Amino acid sequence: VLVWFENEAVLWDTQHGKEIATIPFATVPENSWPRHDLGFSNDGKLAWVGLDSCLALMDAATGKIVSQIAFEAQGGDFITEHPLPYTSMAEWTIFRISPDKSTILARNQESGEGFHGDTLLFDAESGKLIERYEQTFNGTYSPDGTIMACTKDDGTVLLIESRSGRIVRELRGHTDLIDSFMFISGGRRLLTSSLDESVRMWDT
Repeated sequence: VLVWFENEAVLWDTQHGKEIATIPFATVPENSWPRHDLGFSNDGKLAWVGLDSCLALMDAATGKIVSQIAFEAQGGDFITEHPLPYTSMAEWTIFRISPDKSTILARNQESGEGFHGDTLLFDAESGKLIERYEQTFNGTYSPDGTIMACTKDDGTVLLIESRSGRIVRELRGHTDLIDSFMFISGGRRLLTSSLDESVRMWDT
């Protein structure tokens, strides 16, 4: 299990109740309210912790850092310093790692803009930006990782080829923000619910 506490993330072995690793972040400036996100890859072998514009990927069994990426507007750069630096460039609220661990989906929200933000697709190995999707709210991968769904603020769903970042289809029908969505039937269908008080099922 991965736990966030103050300025560090701690990875625990739940079977033996032992701490595996601690990932320290730099002290957050006073009066700052950083957003963090924790999670594991679909196969449970990779864990991640993100704090605003930084992301650390680690081996879930050993806690060894696989890579550390400092995201920037035009791409990312690997960083090796400890603790991880804190910057308030943007609030990175959501991270997803593709099932094959080749790409990373990150959603940023500029301060004061409500739900408006961009979703960025990064190459997990190099940390470089593949594509940017403006005015988007959330994103997720299909079970096999070949397609991602990304929701726009107007209720449109973008179906995206995850390796290339190419938009292959736009699903239109909702008239308001999509607040929940998921792939079903092995990724052949997408289920969405919206603030327009409708639920729709799509053939992907």
